[in-house]
Amino acid sequence: SCIVIPNGALALTTEGKGKNLNISAGTLTVNSGASLTIKDAITVNNSASVILEDSASLVQEGSTNTNSGNIIVKRTAKPMKRFDYTYWSSPVANQSLHAFSPTTFFDKFHSWNPGSGTQAGYWQVHPSNGASVSMAAGKGYIVRAPQSFPVATVNSENFVGNFNGVPNSGDIQIAIAGNSSASVQKWNLIGNPYPSALNIDDFFNDSFNASNIYGTIYLWTHNTPISANNSGTSDLNYAASDYASYNGVGGTATSAATQNPLNPVINPSPNNAVPNGFIASGQSFFIRGKSNTNVRFTNAMRVRNNNNQFFRIGNAENQSTSVEKNRFWLNLRNTQGAFHQTLVGYVSGATNDLDDNFDGELFGGNFVSIYSVLADKKMTIQGKAVPFENTDAVKLGITTTIAGNFSISLDNFDGLFESQDILLKDNLLNLVHNLKTGGYEFTSGIGTFNERFEIVYQSETLGNNTPDFNSNSILIYKNDKTIVVNSGISTISNVQVFDIQGRLLYDGKNVNNSETIIRNLPPTEQVLIVRVQTLEGNLVSKKIIY
Repeated sequence: SCIVIPNGALALTTEGKGKNLNISAGTLTVNSGASLTIKDAITVNNSASVILEDSASLVQEGSTNTNSGNIIVKRTAKPMKRFDYTYWSSPVANQSLHAFSPTTFFDKFHSWNPGSGTQAGYWQVHPSNGASVSMAAGKGYIVRAPQSFPVATVNSENFVGNFNGVPNSGDIQIAIAGNSSASVQKWNLIGNPYPSALNIDDFFNDSFNASNIYGTIYLWTHNTPISANNSGTSDLNYAASDYASYNGVGGTATSAATQNPLNPVINPSPNNAVPNGFIASGQSFFIRGKSNTNVRFTNAMRVRNNNNQFFRIGNAENQSTSVEKNRFWLNLRNTQGAFHQTLVGYVSGATNDLDDNFDGELFGGNFVSIYSVLADKKMTIQGKAVPFENTDAVKLGITTTIAGNFSISLDNFDGLFESQDILLKDNLLNLVHNLKTGGYEFTSGIGTFNERFEIVYQSETLGNNTPDFNSNSILIYKNDKTIVVNSGISTISNVQVFDIQGRLLYDGKNVNNSETIIRNLPPTEQVLIVRVQTLEGNLVSKKIIY
């Protein structure tokens, strides 16, 4: 039926539907969590108003936008400090970028320029006259928190953004850059253009989009505080690893759902959710393009409800019962709270080769990363074919800029992995560990290690054979003002430290442990030679800059 509201103040608390909507005067408020579905057009007179509270939804049908009159769409990004950015996309037309957050510092409004040709992408600053810049439908922007927000780590405030304009509806296209080159990948920051959530799988499976983009999205969560220790050229840098991901296999988080087993006090996991298969209204995200073309959004992708996961991403994944998914999530952590997650899934439609909609490459990266290796590519999500075979193996890699103690553990699993063991094989130490019994703790130096670990599934690979000695299993690294020597499964007998002239600086006897820490060495930067002898008589010498 046609809906006419001549005057008064009305509130929609659950769900409403109609052919078209005409508001002559007064106010219609769609409460948080409620949804309004209109088949045709919405008309809002100047003396009337429509307000969508945070997480409310407005869904429309058809392929054209015939709406008139402004509505207000509220979105809350929480919690934030002054230097935090939110990734936005406008659900209404003609929303001024700078007016959206008027007290944000004038040069802290950006969009992503993917670059042309072999040029790398970069953040484009919108200038001080940005009040005249309207947020384009389907385009992503990032906006820093208001200048009045606190800087202190212990404090934060909710930012409530009000989008004010004619609601976007119908088919919306936006230009993207792309190529098939592995060395110069083209990334695009686009966003949900509607005042309702959209289904990510429907976006990927759209016939127009499927041939134009790779089927993994990356969502910024800003889970890691900015720090001088993060990679970058500024005094304070953002953690490039803070992108959650989602594709046809599922999603990965940027913070663990469980405590750090190496140090339960560190990393209380304030933002540990996995993307749930929907993009909330107002949210932008990264995709990789295949060519210089367009992507499109349609009303058919829009959904009622499921609009409550924004900035702090949601916690319940949408999974069709007609699709077989057998998955497990692996966490890599260290004692300082660094974290990264990867996902492997045996799902309907995937193959054991590269699949656009089931294999997502590692995006960004910071202190530590864990990934599976497929066709020499680092995959944050890897989809594999069904039916599952327990003779299969998945090659794992890790990258770390920090030396020390780490753990690899299961975060979650589903499908056949409810009863199937998941075994981690350490090729360096020739050990196999059942992750169902707990995390695997190990020591690593700085670097990229694509050959050390793999996932296997057959219990007969477990054994008690004594492994052959491998000199690479002796790890020596600097940690602050000390030198750490770790021998893996061997037992250290003696450790000596020499300078480059051969003078003995340290002589440690009868260590009788797999790890020892050398302290109180001369503080000057120099090359040292560390000689380690194991209880079995193996002798290893390695150089280290101290």
